[in-house]
Amino acid sequence: MIPAIGEALLHVRYIQRDLAVALRQQHQNWEKPCQLSAMSWKELNWWLAQAPLLNGLPIIMKKEEKTPDIV
Repeated sequence: MIPAIGEALLHVRYIQRDLAVALRQQHQNWEKPCQLSAMSWKELNWWLAQAPLLNGLPIIMKKEEKTPDIV
């Protein structure tokens, strides 16, 4: 799998670990809360900052932006 955001796989490790631990402790019940570690919160903050970008460019253009004309 090649993610749309090149570094994506580096920024889900702690989130996945916390989820796996919570599911194991709660007998695979997805409805129970999952406690996140400080590193998971750091990863989530990275996603908030980086998800709108792809290689420095927005993934979804804002409505007021116009697609450049190809010459």
